[in-house]
Amino acid sequence: PVLVDLMDKEMIHLTFVDTPTSPQTALYARYFIYALNANNSFQHALLVRNILFEAADKMIKEKGKLEEFLQHKGIEIRPMDLSFVFNFWNRLLKENNIHTTPSCVITNGEKKIFKGSVEVLKALENLKENFEKGRKAGN
Repeated sequence: PVLVDLMDKEMIHLTFVDTPTSPQTALYARYFIYALNANNSFQHALLVRNILFEAADKMIKEKGKLEEFLQHKGIEIRPMDLSFVFNFWNRLLKENNIHTTPSCVITNGEKKIFKGSVEVLKALENLKENFEKGRKAGN
């Protein structure tokens, strides 16, 4: 909810990067991007991520079955060349030494990296609080 609020209030610019922590990461990341290529809204990205987590829970590991599952859920996919996206993600992962999920990199004058659910949530809450304080102060 904090992330959604930050996005709704345009307090942040968000980039999702899938961290390769599972043999299925490449398949799921591919279809996440294909779905965003069809509809690149933040709300759609959250919906697609939730549906992909549901597919993972169902142990869907094959391209055809994943496509069928997404179609059944009403998710349009639009294939595209992924080399740029995967190269960009790999560069970000290496630059920030990210090997776990969830991780969060906040660049606001200086770069700070947060890892783990508790640390990431606290960082986002602090970011929101600081932004709101700055807004009230007229900054």
